Amino acid sequence: MADPARVASLTTALLDAVASNDSRVAWRTLSGEAAARGFPSSRAFRDWCYRAGVPVRDVAGVALVAVAEVDRAGLDAPARPVPLSARSDSAVADEIDAALSRPARPRA
Repeated sequence: MADPARVASLTTALLDAVASNDSRVAWRTLSGEAAARGFPSSRAFRDWCYRAGVPVRDVAGVALVAVAEVDRAGLDAPARPVPLSARSDSAVADEIDAALSRPARPRA
């Protein structure tokens, strides 16, 4: 016969991992959340989670992250920076052109 206290603790742990009836999922795969948040890779998102103190669970070789914990850590906007080629700022383009047009220093 199973220990009732152990069964109760396992049941409580499983309730955290099961999606609730609301529209948001409590736990999501690390790679899925990384793609949804705009990270270039799941490794970059995992590193961010460790730095921000967001727990990452490894269940049977699948990394899971709590969506609510990511929200609490303050990551609402995509983390991927906009590349210079996509910016419409002409000042940035002028800086790049000026840097590329400088003559190389002569060797001594």
